[in-house]
Amino acid sequence: MLPKFGLVSGQCFLLRLPTRQRCHHRTATGPVQYFVAVRHDIPPVELLIMYSLRHEASEVKQSSSLRRRTACSNNVHKQATIDNVACSMAKAKSSRSQATSKSRTRAARRAQRPRAPRLDPALRRQHLLECALRVFARRGLGEARHAEIAREGKVALATVFVYFPTRAALVDAVLDEVARFYVDMARRIHARRELRADQVLLEHAREFSASVVNHEDYARIWLDWSTSIRERVWPRYLKFQQEVADIIAATIRRGQREGSLSPAFDARFAALFLIGGAHIVAQLQFSHQPAEVLDGFLRALVDTIASGLSASSDEASRTIAAMPRHRPLR
Repeated sequence: MLPKFGLVSGQCFLLRLPTRQRCHHRTATGPVQYFVAVRHDIPPVELLIMYSLRHEASEVKQSSSLRRRTACSNNVHKQATIDNVACSMAKAKSSRSQATSKSRTRAARRAQRPRAPRLDPALRRQHLLECALRVFARRGLGEARHAEIAREGKVALATVFVYFPTRAALVDAVLDEVARFYVDMARRIHARRELRADQVLLEHAREFSASVVNHEDYARIWLDWSTSIRERVWPRYLKFQQEVADIIAATIRRGQREGSLSPAFDARFAALFLIGGAHIVAQLQFSHQPAEVLDGFLRALVDTIASGLSASSDEASRTIAAMPRHRPLR
């Protein structure tokens, strides 16, 4: 870009320069904004050409300096970018190494952790149900959860939910197992027709007393279930109790027909009377009463049905008097 002509007069002429190319010399009135040529031996046109060449060289120099600064800045930026990429790659490599190390550690722990063996689905369900019985006996109907059963069975929590999708399903399965256990006991014993009815009742009472010790989980859940009056499971308990009572009542009627049991009691009420005595039997077992006390109570309980309340009152009184006091509970 050529500077614009200013005023030319005689041997002097003025060149008006662009703002960024003006002189920086100062006068009394401010910066000098005009280049004054007083060369008498150089025509103005030649002087203009000389200025133009000098101006172009200055622009080239400035452009070269700008390129050098830009190149230097680009080099610095590239180096910073390379450093950042190298740092990111190092961090990623370190993260992958740590993740691999953690994965190997978890795999080693899983390999060392005892796991339940692979079982058929039916066997697996039975195994989890046995674990649930232990947990429910220990924690109660209102506190047992899937997570505790998974820990008890050494399986994943999801495995428990596969077989028992909800807590209601889990509780129902446990109570069904308890009901099945006691109903099967009653059916097996009361099906022995070769024994008299009073012998069958005594045998049933003795086997139930032994089951409180040998199958303690069932007994604890049964006791908890029998007092869950306000719970959803209460109607199920009444149905289960009625089923056992019907089996006992059928034997009592057979004994009344055969003459081995007194007809003074209604068979249905007598059956409920015996079931009520089962709670006392469980209490005696859990308080570690001697075997003779347990057997004496069972005989008094059956003799009450066999001979009437007055005939067995003396034996019942002797049994109660022989019971030790302040036995520690288990």
